[in-house]
Amino acid sequence: MKKHDWSAVRDRLKEVHINEDLRNWLIAFLVAVAAWLVVTMNYDKNTSTEMTAYVNFNYNTAAYDALGVEIVNQPQKQVTVKFSGSGITLGQIHADDFVVYPDYSSVRGSGETTLNLIVEMVGSQFASVQPTIVDSDRTVDVVFATVDEKTMTVTIDSQEVQPAQGYILNRMVANPVEVTVRGAEEEVAKIDKIVAHVPPQEQPLNATVTVDAPLEAQDADGNPLDLEYTSLSAYTAEVILQIYQVKELPLTINFINVPTGFDISSLSYHLDQETLLVAGPEKTLSGLTEISVASFDLSTFQLGKSYPLALQLPTGLISQEGITAVNLTFETEGLAEKTVDVSNIRVVNSAVEGSVTIVTNKIRSVTLIGPKEELEQISSTQVEAQILGEDINVTGGQQNIPVQIVVPSSSRIFAVGNYTATVQVDQ
Repeated sequence: MKKHDWSAVRDRLKEVHINEDLRNWLIAFLVAVAAWLVVTMNYDKNTSTEMTAYVNFNYNTAAYDALGVEIVNQPQKQVTVKFSGSGITLGQIHADDFVVYPDYSSVRGSGETTLNLIVEMVGSQFASVQPTIVDSDRTVDVVFATVDEKTMTVTIDSQEVQPAQGYILNRMVANPVEVTVRGAEEEVAKIDKIVAHVPPQEQPLNATVTVDAPLEAQDADGNPLDLEYTSLSAYTAEVILQIYQVKELPLTINFINVPTGFDISSLSYHLDQETLLVAGPEKTLSGLTEISVASFDLSTFQLGKSYPLALQLPTGLISQEGITAVNLTFETEGLAEKTVDVSNIRVVNSAVEGSVTIVTNKIRSVTLIGPKEELEQISSTQVEAQILGEDINVTGGQQNIPVQIVVPSSSRIFAVGNYTATVQVDQ
């Protein structure tokens, strides 16, 4: 092919490409015009749509706030709202773009009133939209009242609680302990107490449990109140029912200040209350065969005297008989007392570094008590005054230290009273 022939072909191809681009542009333009016509004719003309909404009772309340009243009947109402306007604008409306609320302008104070409903658009972008309520009933019944509020302790009704045999209901605790009642002041004034009714259990209780109990408002006569315009901060309570086991146990006494080597069982004593009915957690009572209910200081013992002692129960146990004290007496037949001077004084278990010198030479008028026959055979040389090393102050110097009087040769003789000795500690 000749050179000028190739040039003609290239020119023809350029003309074809130009014609195709022009055709594509014309097609795109026509589609855009058609779309604009569709939107203009179908969506941007006056039309309408509908939506449902709940009445907002907290909107524009200034009209009645100044009267000191509140809505107490907790009304609810749903209506259908019709919107008229541009199709494009209507397509942009959501639930938070309009509000339906009562017209409070006619409220004058407490009482029930019927209020007309108003619907408004929220936001200037919807100024051209015309909303209307299409329901035939465009009103709502509202009750206004002066409101009062008070906090009350929950009272527990345990009439339906049945402990198992050998157990008692020891204690009840409600959660919440208090509830707040709020509503029309006439109703609130009638409430005398809030009662948690513990429901009956499937079987008698032998362990602590937690149950849900409905709360009820009652008047001063114990009658339930139907509170139409008053609410409670809680309508149920968790009630802990503390169940204790009951057991009768022999009583014993704990003796203190018993000298080393003395056999406390050699003393015969009597309590005016030999056993006691007590209640407590099952795990505490299960391991007990007796209970020590008081302490007696043996150094205060006197022949022929009785001792009233305050009842001191172990932690967690409760007396079921209302007893607060027991009377302690000793069998003293065959016992006697003897006074001696003790010169045998020594330090035992000393941990003090340095030299400890006993300054006291003799402890005078030490009273001993024991079987008469043994006392007659005891001399002062058989009595010992012991200074416990742990009682000596390690800082040194002269100190007055309590002593313990012991009779190493007898397990049935003891001393009464309090005695001291002086020591010198040299560092």
